[in-house]
Amino acid sequence: MIMPARKRAVKDKRSSIYELDEKITTEVRHAADAIRDLVRSIPSPGEQKMAFEHQIDHLSREADYMLNEMDSIQKANRKKILLAYRKFLLQNIKGVNGKLKRLEKRK
Repeated sequence: MIMPARKRAVKDKRSSIYELDEKITTEVRHAADAIRDLVRSIPSPGEQKMAFEHQIDHLSREADYMLNEMDSIQKANRKKILLAYRKFLLQNIKGVNGKLKRLEKRK
């Protein structure tokens, strides 16, 4: 059966959105794996490492969940939510950058 062009375009669009979501999920998992590997490699008490790894796992799952759940929000509100979520993430990055700057000053 040959699909009409419009239905095929909608299906292709959904497929490309799904592929992008999967790529982002994979990249988040790889980034979390890299942090976990680093944590395991530094000298630190075992309990502290386990707690830190647990937090990394939690953040990774939450980021994945947030992005996936935003697709279920009405399209009219989705952009507002995404923009607010991005602002939240940027504020977190700003905090990390501040800590890095303080570390650099101590050298």
